[in-house]
Amino acid sequence: MRAALGLLALVIGGIFAYFHFFGFGAFDLTKQGEEAKAAIKPGMPWTTVMDVCKGPPQEYQIITPDPKTKMLRAGPSISFDEKQLASDIQNKAVPDGFVFIYKFTEQIAFAVIFSENGNVVNMHDVRTMADLLQTRNP
Repeated sequence: MRAALGLLALVIGGIFAYFHFFGFGAFDLTKQGEEAKAAIKPGMPWTTVMDVCKGPPQEYQIITPDPKTKMLRAGPSISFDEKQLASDIQNKAVPDGFVFIYKFTEQIAFAVIFSENGNVVNMHDVRTMADLLQTRNP
């Protein structure tokens, strides 16, 4: 029994040391999101945005005109498929553009709006639980 507890303590200590010394304990997703958001600029290609954000978006939306109002609206969220999106851009299947949604944490979540050729047009914050609870940092 003592040997098993000693082994368990050794394993837990090893895991703690691994995360502490290899920097995983200092991983800050909010900071990563803030840095990515600051690095995204108008005209940037969608593939570069994915590189800056260190991965694809969780979801994206295709922009389409609303038949009643004729105003442009983001459609329903779609699971990201890089090959499909590249094909859609090449075949002009997204004539009004598309939107990437990035949610890093409750503090940092944003939408990146792209033109029909896949370049950044604009960006804005996405509402999260932090907005509802009024705990989002300015």
